[in-house]
Amino acid sequence: MKFYILIATLLPALVLANQNSSLPKAKCPLEDIEFDGQVWDATSESSWQECAAGCMTTTYACNFWTWKAPTSCTLWSSTSGFHESEGVLSSAKDCPCHLEGISFLRGTVVATNFSPSPTDCGASCKDLETCLLWTWNRVNNYPNRNDCFLFSSVSSWYFRENEGAISGTKDCAL
Repeated sequence: MKFYILIATLLPALVLANQNSSLPKAKCPLEDIEFDGQVWDATSESSWQECAAGCMTTTYACNFWTWKAPTSCTLWSSTSGFHESEGVLSSAKDCPCHLEGISFLRGTVVATNFSPSPTDCGASCKDLETCLLWTWNRVNNYPNRNDCFLFSSVSSWYFRENEGAISGTKDCAL
């Protein structure tokens, strides 16, 4: 009986590790790759960055994403494989770990500060136990005042394209 409990406990982690190891090794997002598997949600997003942000901010269910032009975004809870599909972009939730031109909105802000760079903003998040996501906004009229927002959570789908912004995850090293 203990053996079955052990298998049931370890199986989800092994499946997720195997899914990541079977992906083609390349930069992310993966070009011309479409995942197969368990769909968590499908939505309409105008860019792959918005699709990735949707997965990144959904901490409890999304592990992978696929975007097809012009607006198809599929969020996957798990994958069972992939196939080639021209013009499609796909990746794991944490790849890339930061998004240029995206601001996270409507979440639980645990701290704000002025930060000279997105690297410093990300480091502030890493140093704060309750921080999971961050957004750095360049303030054009004030070169020494760049806003850094640290979040413990971001409401799913509350992000927007914002030139000069960079958002990322806690463990993202820029």
